[in-house]
Amino acid sequence: MDLWGQDRIYLLIVGSILLLFIVVCILSLVLLNQRKKIHELRDSIQKGPDQLFQKAIEIEELERQKISRILKNITSSASASSKQRPLSVNSAANRSTAIHYYEQTGKQDTTLINTIMDISTNLHSNVLRQFGLNEAIRHFATKVTEGTGITPSFQLDERYKSQNDSRDITLYRILQELMLNIMKHASPSMLSITSVVNENELELIILSDGNGISHQDYETLVHKQMALGLQNIHNRIDFLSGRIHFEYNKGVQKIFIYVPLYNYA
Repeated sequence: MDLWGQDRIYLLIVGSILLLFIVVCILSLVLLNQRKKIHELRDSIQKGPDQLFQKAIEIEELERQKISRILKNITSSASASSKQRPLSVNSAANRSTAIHYYEQTGKQDTTLINTIMDISTNLHSNVLRQFGLNEAIRHFATKVTEGTGITPSFQLDERYKSQNDSRDITLYRILQELMLNIMKHASPSMLSITSVVNENELELIILSDGNGISHQDYETLVHKQMALGLQNIHNRIDFLSGRIHFEYNKGVQKIFIYVPLYNYA
């Protein structure tokens, strides 16, 4: 490959690294702004729990919209850049070398996008941070069923106390993904969420009607490339050293989640 082609590949790699740096800086500023607003929440705690809860919801929604816009702009830019790269490959003197470097650059882009998504996923929910996992579950289930005619029911064990932020965030994301899947694919008329603390294990049960899948269906789907939601659930369950089990019988879907509450760093 001539020097011009090598310079082009080098610029692509450096550009990807610079883009990652810019993204991290932007999201760091967003997080700093979020912390400032959380301090405002704490200052207003004397105004009463109802006002505090509503304020947390409002801040969470504003931050979600802001981060969503940032991620949309970044991923759109990365996508447009990727579409231009075949032009560089065509102009290279040694095509096999150019394609090799192009593939390596594509992997870096994938890593960049995954990093952005991980940062977004791991951002704390204000409701989760301020009020704990049980209240965050109630809030999200109520929000996701809003306007559907479904009134979700809850039997959440109040003995569960947050001892690990990472575990709670991961559990919350799992439940979000499951509830969104149910609302999207099952066409349910009811939704129920139960949690029970059993010695050193937390058990969560999601009950719904409508369409559903068996555990065998889940095992099949989780290995398909298009089932990204189920793959995320599977990976997060593994991260928690937990278990998940699906049951579907006569139009009733039950999803069981078991997460250990000990020896978790």
